[in-house]
Amino acid sequence: MALKTGQKTFQQICAENGRDWKKVVDEMAEAQDYAMQKGINLLEMIRGAQAADSGSDGNEDGEKEGAEKGEKDGADA
Repeated sequence: MALKTGQKTFQQICAENGRDWKKVVDEMAEAQDYAMQKGINLLEMIRGAQAADSGSDGNEDGEKEGAEKGEKDGADA
């Protein structure tokens, strides 16, 4: 979350966990290459998980739309 919100860098997070960020990137690239060889797109899997997380945001937008519609309906009455 700290990375996503810009509070920390990837390098800081790796250091806090006792990891060398360059080795972590190398491991990630290796995992991505292997997954692609097997027909799996890890990036799409991650994006899918983020889309599911942001699904709650979609519900909030739906609630806002409903509230706005209700305001419009109330104004017409």
